[in-house]
Amino acid sequence: MKINLLVLLGLFFISNSLSAKDIDVEIKSQSCFVAGDSLMVSIKYMVNAHDFASDEALTLIPVIKENRQEKELPPVLLNGKKRHRTYERNRVLNKRKGIKGDDFFLVKELSEKEPCEIVYTTSVIAENWMRKPELFLKMNRLTHSGEIIREEVRLTHPGLSSDSGKPLVVEGAVSSSTVFGLSGLKASYISPESDATDIRNQKELNFNLEEARVVAEMNPQMLSLRELYMVALSYKNEPEQFYKIIETSVRIYPAHPVANQNAAAAAIEQGNWQAAGQYLQMAPHETLAYKNCKGVYELMTGNLYEGIRLLKSAKAEGSEEAGMNLTLFFENNKRH
Repeated sequence: MKINLLVLLGLFFISNSLSAKDIDVEIKSQSCFVAGDSLMVSIKYMVNAHDFASDEALTLIPVIKENRQEKELPPVLLNGKKRHRTYERNRVLNKRKGIKGDDFFLVKELSEKEPCEIVYTTSVIAENWMRKPELFLKMNRLTHSGEIIREEVRLTHPGLSSDSGKPLVVEGAVSSSTVFGLSGLKASYISPESDATDIRNQKELNFNLEEARVVAEMNPQMLSLRELYMVALSYKNEPEQFYKIIETSVRIYPAHPVANQNAAAAAIEQGNWQAAGQYLQMAPHETLAYKNCKGVYELMTGNLYEGIRLLKSAKAEGSEEAGMNLTLFFENNKRH
């Protein structure tokens, strides 16, 4: 995690404070950026508990701040063994009674023996004040005595993502096509499956391709993600229009993993490594398309070991694009 000295000092003191209370929270990576009309947040962190009491709990709350405005995102709740059993019992009872519980991103039992890895990804509608947002993490520990110990750490600086050091708003391309001989590498796309919107449109509107093209220009929100992808493919010989539809798709469906995968692929082909990295965080990690694109992204950002490793793994699993990319990469770099 690349941060400047002030943030590093902040994390140092927070980490020491938490360690003294038998909990370490280590931030592995984070990003916070605006894409279209949505604010995308991703945090990966490890929680280590030492002598964490069975009836204690730890709540971690990501917070977006700018000037005097702030917005809390769904929290993560980590319980000791005894408290987690009580939580599960109350959750079942409340469900039977029709009582809605708290809206957590994740609830887990926190083990003393093994570190707990949290991969936190979410998106919210970008409000007008979210121009250069900062990302914070609030940490509230409920002890066995009922005392609440509160800590807070800033993860980003205004308008910056500490992963990349670039503006949060993802727009424009940063070309890397000539670095390490990367020109011509191929990204991978995923064809979206039919969903409720798609089924409704097929039943009630039944667009043909030409009609869908018109609607994509006039009011793309009417189309399902699958229909938008079909429209994009119809422009395969017009790259500018193809990329426009792919980018429109992720603006309309900002939290959809396939929309993010395809947006990452389009960004890679346009040489925009920053946007590609942000979109890949919300793409479906288990797919070959992701592994191929992530491999190319790692090459674009100079991480040759990880890039080659991912591409070889994807090739072994059957990705034709990954095999082509490996061949092209080594051919392009013979002269170096």
